[in-house]
Amino acid sequence: MNAKLVFITGSRAGTSALLEAAENTIGRKAGQSIMFPRDEILVSAEHATIVLRGDRYYVRDLGSRNGTFVNQERVTERMLEPGDVIEFGVGGPSAQFVIDTEVTMTPTLDLGDDKAPAALRRLSESRAKPAGLVTGELLRRFPSTRDFVALVQKNRRRATVNTIGLVALVAVAGAVVVWQSRNQSGLQDRLALFASELDAERGTRKALQRNLSDIQTRYDSLLKAVEQSAAASNQTVRDAAARFSRGVGLIVYSYGFARPGTTELLRYQVDSQNRPRTRISRIGQIVPVFGFGGSGPPVQRQGSATGFLVDSAGWVLTNRHVAEPWREDVALDALREDGVDAEPRFIVLQIYFPPGGPPHPLRVHATSTEADVAVMSTVGSGVHGPVLPMEPNDLAIPPGAPIAFIGYPTGVHNLLFRVERDERSEILERVGEQPVDLARELARQNRIQPLVTSGSISDTTRTELIHTAEATGGGSGGPLIGSGGLVVGIHYAAVRSPIQGDPFQTQRGVRIAFAWDVLPPDIRDKLRAAGR
Repeated sequence: MNAKLVFITGSRAGTSALLEAAENTIGRKAGQSIMFPRDEILVSAEHATIVLRGDRYYVRDLGSRNGTFVNQERVTERMLEPGDVIEFGVGGPSAQFVIDTEVTMTPTLDLGDDKAPAALRRLSESRAKPAGLVTGELLRRFPSTRDFVALVQKNRRRATVNTIGLVALVAVAGAVVVWQSRNQSGLQDRLALFASELDAERGTRKALQRNLSDIQTRYDSLLKAVEQSAAASNQTVRDAAARFSRGVGLIVYSYGFARPGTTELLRYQVDSQNRPRTRISRIGQIVPVFGFGGSGPPVQRQGSATGFLVDSAGWVLTNRHVAEPWREDVALDALREDGVDAEPRFIVLQIYFPPGGPPHPLRVHATSTEADVAVMSTVGSGVHGPVLPMEPNDLAIPPGAPIAFIGYPTGVHNLLFRVERDERSEILERVGEQPVDLARELARQNRIQPLVTSGSISDTTRTELIHTAEATGGGSGGPLIGSGGLVVGIHYAAVRSPIQGDPFQTQRGVRIAFAWDVLPPDIRDKLRAAGR
């Protein structure tokens, strides 16, 4: 039995993977039996496994963040049937479970070489014989006129029956002719009536055309009113976005790996001359040596995202994957595979509000277990900036509704590339390329300013708003402003088309209803009261 997965959507769409007889691991982590690329963000590092028990295959979820689904039903473990569709995360890549079988063809009948039955051969030969040969044989059976007359007398009864039938046929044909003659005048009367009705129909059609013209005029007027209303709504959205831009901040962070229960960070090891120490890895590569303690730089990751102010005391909303950026970091898995017991920890977590100035340190307050939402708060003092009001209810937003996005797509580097080329080169040479250092320099020069893009709602799900306002990496955590001037969602990802080579992508946000659940009760009550 040959079982395989035929991929329908995702980065592997159009390919298939043969299942091993034993265990088949699936995920983004290196070494998986079926491995997805790192940019398949809905697939976990170790997402699921498919195993053969007896003669049946079973799929089992490995505690993935976004779940495993069989025929759109979330499962922990499920026996697979041929044709089942497995989806790795809601909206993630999908594949069909297929079992190959052999197909046989029915052989054709061979009439040659006396292989067919004799009766079937005779029938085939008679159908193939020319008509002239049959007639010749018949004539040879009657060598004289006497023989032919005898045959006719022998079949006189049959000839009589045929003659009677011919006479009856002639009588019926005559009756048809008489009937047609009698009804010709009636047919002419009906044609005259039809002509008069056609004239009346022409008059009715002209009236209908006049009515349609009136309807078209009213439709054009209504369409113009709708377009004017949409333009007014879009203007309202753009005005709200411009008004709230200074309340949307640039989050920068770096995180490292600490010894569990301590603040001691994993560091690159250096020699007495402060040069990095190296070793040969198991696969023959030269890699740096790292360990806890020492004076070398810490092993760290840096990045940037977006957050927005919902209370002047310093409460900021963003995405869960911004508050926990290490959730999909394969480096942590690699460290543990090398026997290094470490846990992720922020080294720097801060936010800059436009146009710049000193950063506000942040701490993570809570994250949602249902959606990609997190709430943070500034450390020390509040923030002097516009607070973005949130929609208090979980509205059913229709497709086509206007929307605006505010954020920092492509992060710090987008801000850097708004600077003149010569000045940009000078900053990069002096400061370097790391987001934390670049953000500090750009804030010092008061160059912190988010982008505002507009679009519309394409579709909605229980947790998501799918929209067309352009955003990309770094825009995670940016607010989505609706036509009422309220935040209706939080952008979290730009999902690429599953068709290879297709540049199309969809923008996705989390419904703001899930943000209310992670806010502290006193802040939530305060904001709802202010909204009322």
